[in-house]
Amino acid sequence: MTATTVLVAERSRARFFYLESLAAPLVETETFANPEGREHEGDLVSDRPGHLFDGRGTDSHGRHAAQPPQSASDKVAEDFAKLLCRHAEKMRQQQPDRRWVVVASPEFLGLLRKHWSSAFKACIVGEVAKNVAKLDPQAIRSLLPESVAQ
Repeated sequence: MTATTVLVAERSRARFFYLESLAAPLVETETFANPEGREHEGDLVSDRPGHLFDGRGTDSHGRHAAQPPQSASDKVAEDFAKLLCRHAEKMRQQQPDRRWVVVASPEFLGLLRKHWSSAFKACIVGEVAKNVAKLDPQAIRSLLPESVAQ
């Protein structure tokens, strides 16, 4: 069996595990923390949004709050996903024959998919859309696809 790396992630933390063989336990090799991923939107922004005027003057009928194209909490999650994908890509380049399994909360899995390279995607042998970042390695191992866990 080719060794497998398992990435377990959600918006505030990520853990990398190594699986050497079919009978071996998961061994945690790295942990990443993103404390801002737990923050509420109001805690991440220090200001109220600005106001826009629609050209009808300065009365209240033509004025409305400006909305950012992406919320601050979504930006924090997106930046964390990019960081993890860059790190995973470096690992893939160092060991190109390694297989990968990605276990992430459904929303965060979508962010990861958006940022991984086609070469990294080709190494992925399984995905699990569950938020299990806090579980112990044995519980995580039980959730891995049969193609990996056997």
